[in-house]
Amino acid sequence: MYINIIISMKVLFSTVPNIKKRRVVDYPPVYPPLGLMYICSQIKNKLPEVDICLIDGLKIGIKAFWNRLKKENPDIIGLSFTTLNSADAFQISKQIKSEFPNSLLIAGGPHTSFLPKETLQRGTFDIGIIGEGELTMLDIIMNFYNNKIKKIKTISGIAFRKKNKIIFTKNRRFITNLDSIPFPERDEIKITDYPGFYYSKSKPDTSFLSIRGCPYDCVFCANPWKIGKPRVRLRSPSNIAEELKELAYKYKIKEVYDWSDEFNINTDWTLNVCKQIQKEKLDISFKAQFRVDKITSELAKNLNKTGFWLALVGIESANPRTLRGIEKHITINQITKACEKLKKYDIKVLGYFIGFNIWEKNGKLMFENVEKTRNTLKFIKKLSKNRLIDYFSFSIATPYPGSKLYTITKKHNLISENFEEYTSHEPVISLPGISKEEILRVKKEAVRLQAKDFIKSGGFNFKLIKFYAEKFYEVMRLSL
Repeated sequence: MYINIIISMKVLFSTVPNIKKRRVVDYPPVYPPLGLMYICSQIKNKLPEVDICLIDGLKIGIKAFWNRLKKENPDIIGLSFTTLNSADAFQISKQIKSEFPNSLLIAGGPHTSFLPKETLQRGTFDIGIIGEGELTMLDIIMNFYNNKIKKIKTISGIAFRKKNKIIFTKNRRFITNLDSIPFPERDEIKITDYPGFYYSKSKPDTSFLSIRGCPYDCVFCANPWKIGKPRVRLRSPSNIAEELKELAYKYKIKEVYDWSDEFNINTDWTLNVCKQIQKEKLDISFKAQFRVDKITSELAKNLNKTGFWLALVGIESANPRTLRGIEKHITINQITKACEKLKKYDIKVLGYFIGFNIWEKNGKLMFENVEKTRNTLKFIKKLSKNRLIDYFSFSIATPYPGSKLYTITKKHNLISENFEEYTSHEPVISLPGISKEEILRVKKEAVRLQAKDFIKSGGFNFKLIKFYAEKFYEVMRLSL
């Protein structure tokens, strides 16, 4: 469909840089932008005549971002952004339209997928991509000639502006065969320039994806894979092994983080992936995210044999009522047993926890108070004391667009939608009967525990020492 069509044009993709530092802590980009790298590889594969530029505005900063844009003067500009830097994206889009009026400006990323209408209303984007971008971008490029779009309504999976109206085209079905997608374009960005994850064993450290999607529907989760079908797609074990070989031999990578939501969605598939990797005898360490209710002894044993040293598990709360309410569908016993199995095979555990969880029951607002959240801290102390977790992350429930939590908090008038204020360090939800100061005191207790486990367990990333210090300082300052 796309082959043998010669197009002479320049397309530039970038993440959105921060315009200014709004708080002490700015989370650094620890890995290159996989989503954009996948889109670039697809275009290079299908339309090799198109001149592709990929930059990471979030990493290089606002000044370098503008310098590169002026140097390239692209025909098409694609910006990817999250809710956290959506305000910057809207402001930058207006300046781009002023300085590059003939360029087609496209919005992508999670925020656009969940709030496409708001994105086009607040920014000056011509098109918003909803969902996966690989095939959609190909269609957009194919329909772009002489600075205008032809037959735009035929392109699935987009929203676009027509005079004063926002028009939505039909939904685009997700790519079923992930093996058909070329590996991410890693030559456009030097992947070894990135520091890697907050905890690491070997360097250089980078990321990849073995799975797209998640079959679960936790209240707090804003997952862009929710908005299309099929919701879960697995790469073949052989395809995964080929990419890992490329990372090991071509890019000299020593550690890989599987950025998928849960590496053990399908236990049989996960075991097959492990066995395929073992055959390759790669000198790579691994880490990935897991569900506790699907961790078996056989899986833990094979993870160890494969080279996994860190398992990141979603625990969220120590309160059974909360776990049911937020639709996590796990039990305290499953949490403990999973950690025991992982630790038996010398795999370190990082637990994800959320304080002040919120949900609905029969339309009634439900939430964790200070006492219930402190019960989760007690559980963290117990797991740490028994050496069942080595690290943990503790965030305050934050309602990102696309999550049930966002819908619930809007319904009960608990939030403002000033996304610039969104951070897991400070509460953005006004909970009845709980002050901001009370929430911050609990957060401060969690950070102290986190620092203690962090120092005790090792494995931290020395390239991110400045970030660790800023994070600790910010939370302590807010709690005064």
